Amino acid sequence: MAHSKVNPRSSPGSIPPPSPIPDFLRQRIKKIKPNLSLYLLILLPLAYFLIFCYWPMYGVQIAFKDFIAIKGITGSPWAGFKHFETFFNSIFF
Repeated sequence: MAHSKVNPRSSPGSIPPPSPIPDFLRQRIKKIKPNLSLYLLILLPLAYFLIFCYWPMYGVQIAFKDFIAIKGITGSPWAGFKHFETFFNSIFF
């Protein structure tokens, strides 16, 4: 008589536990895998764009804030166009 392997934690007719990787993610991985080298190739230009073009835009906020060095950019109070009005209304402009 052959013994069948039965999971002792599951009862007959019970639903199997969910797999650790959802189906939609498994399908996405199957689509990406053949073109993995192309995705890796695009990483370098994407990193360049993010570091040198997008990240500096964070510092543009300083023009619209009453900057206090101790509080940093995000902690400084918002000034709006106050600094621009002062600059354009100056006699030196």
